[in-house]
Amino acid sequence: MRALLNKAWIILAVAAISCSLVSCELTQREFDRFGDIDPPENRGALIIRLTTGVPDAATLTPPVSMEIYSFDIRGEGPNGESFSSPGIQELEWSESSLAPGEWTITVDALNENNPNDPESNGTVIASGQTTVTIIPNDVATAQIEVRPIDDPEQPGTLYVAVHLIKGSIPSPDVQATLKAAGAAEPYTLDFYEHPPGNPDTIDYTGPMAGGYYILTIQFLSGTDLIWGTAEAVRIIAGETTSLTYQAN
Repeated sequence: MRALLNKAWIILAVAAISCSLVSCELTQREFDRFGDIDPPENRGALIIRLTTGVPDAATLTPPVSMEIYSFDIRGEGPNGESFSSPGIQELEWSESSLAPGEWTITVDALNENNPNDPESNGTVIASGQTTVTIIPNDVATAQIEVRPIDDPEQPGTLYVAVHLIKGSIPSPDVQATLKAAGAAEPYTLDFYEHPPGNPDTIDYTGPMAGGYYILTIQFLSGTDLIWGTAEAVRIIAGETTSLTYQAN
């Protein structure tokens, strides 16, 4: 799947130069593949191109694979018309008979299902949506970027623990923040000492909206930095991202 995505970037970059997000003339490659699309009289067709905004960089995440395995594509159109195409493993897809008018196209990206449970479904790890106008007897195109789901109504959980050599950093001044991508101000994380006053562990746990963050932790003695770390962190709805450190 990853090799498929890499090859598709070249195709999509060329296509983006030559057409808008919602309609364009078919390229030669598309004509070779979709040139036989012939919508029924007074109906329209749609070519859907997918790109992904799921980073491959090393990021601390819950125990959930962030590698896309397949896409579920669905559309809702005028007069209650709809379509659903699950399990798509390509970055281009077509629907050949749609009612004219405005359609909302939604794409969910899923990771691979549990190989030990053939009946299980993959987990939705990213999603994207756009609208497109279908014109009778014509072929429209829609480009959709699927991005990790960042839904504040469906938070995940962040757990961070820092283990200390007992007595090595008595009651450190802990400054910890979690900053969301694009946010102006970070969240301040309040850590708890175990046991209080002479801890061998300090930790934080709490709900957090889904998304990508930068976690920064600093142990200070006055103005001197004793220990610190900074990590990219991924929070996923309904999952727990657990981070454990050893402060030397």
